[in-house]
Amino acid sequence: MMDYFIQDVCLDKSGNVLMGVSPLDGNPACASHRDLLPGENLPYHKTGKSAGGAFQDNIPIDTGNPEIGLIAVQTSFGNPLAFGDGIVDILLQSSTTISSYMTLDQTGSTYHVNANCTGSVPNISASFDTDVHMDIDALSTTSGNTGTYGPGWSKLPAPAPVCPRPNVNRADQKKWFFADYRYPLPNGALTLPLKTLVLTIADPSTDDDITYTYYTREMGRMGFEAYHNVAGVSASVKALYQADHDKRLISGGCPTLAPPPSTPGGSWIEYQCGSNETTAPPLDAVHGDSPALAIDLLKASNMTALFFNATSTDNPHIASITPPTIPYGYQGSITITGESLSSAYFPYRVLVDFNGGVVYYDVKNTTSTSITFNMDSSAWNGSHYAHTIACGDNTVHVFDGVSNSNEIPFTVTGCKDGRKK
Repeated sequence: MMDYFIQDVCLDKSGNVLMGVSPLDGNPACASHRDLLPGENLPYHKTGKSAGGAFQDNIPIDTGNPEIGLIAVQTSFGNPLAFGDGIVDILLQSSTTISSYMTLDQTGSTYHVNANCTGSVPNISASFDTDVHMDIDALSTTSGNTGTYGPGWSKLPAPAPVCPRPNVNRADQKKWFFADYRYPLPNGALTLPLKTLVLTIADPSTDDDITYTYYTREMGRMGFEAYHNVAGVSASVKALYQADHDKRLISGGCPTLAPPPSTPGGSWIEYQCGSNETTAPPLDAVHGDSPALAIDLLKASNMTALFFNATSTDNPHIASITPPTIPYGYQGSITITGESLSSAYFPYRVLVDFNGGVVYYDVKNTTSTSITFNMDSSAWNGSHYAHTIACGDNTVHVFDGVSNSNEIPFTVTGCKDGRKK
């Protein structure tokens, strides 16, 4: 099943890798194709209109650790100032499942752990069968259900938190099926039907939001579509989803593949999508691009270095936050000091996370020891990333492009009723 999470390279008639050519390009020189090999340079990158110029690839990495073996990693590199740079997802294969262990995006790094996670550093056995994508006997059937994973696993922010943390268990329904879809080629034509693994997150019979993600043997992840059930919502909320849908269509959007969810009384609208149907040549047109950066990031990141029997080398630490207490509506500067608050990989962008949620501030041109940013009205009216700053006790992380810092508390005073803003 790992074949669906690793992209292929094209070979000529002599078995040589073709630079700048993918199995979907329709290039007649592509006589055959095979999975990208661990450590092999990438002869092309996946990209798409929704990628913002970033390269989004699915590569295999041999950890050299017999307990872990081969992992599939989805990376997103390209624009050094774009959100999503770095490791996006790590897939692990156990004897029974393929599951997601780590994600890294604008919220920083988070880890999925199972019930074996104890103490402050989970052992390797806690890494498997977490946010389960599918059972590995999927090739013997056409559809399946990984079940609901609630108390069995948790989604935890870095760095190495105490396990399990309360109130972070997840219970998303994961269903999957196989279907044949045709994908657009660079010349506007369509591919032959490709067997596609479709992962469905959430259950349309009980949830109002559902996501389809598409994987093929040839290219790994091909994209996603997100639908929302607008039946029964207010006219203003429906208009927001409709506006997102219209924007997607105007921009060229993504190819709609799976039909909308079918629920009695439902009214589903596709409001978001991402697509990797196009490719880009490697930066090194002769040798291809090395995956070494992705591997180095994994070895430096909290709770993934253990896969390589390595010691994390980039673990930012917050020493203080000033002022430690702010009044509700505060519009002024906040300064965070500590160690290794900037990264060699991402020296110009450091992200500040409040309460382990969506990134609230990104800070450019930082030093290695301090970050100063300004709270403005967007901190309190919800217009900056729809994040929540709580009345009362809050926590802050710093994400430097590799891993998150330790948590440090600060307090918001002067709230009228104690509710989250």
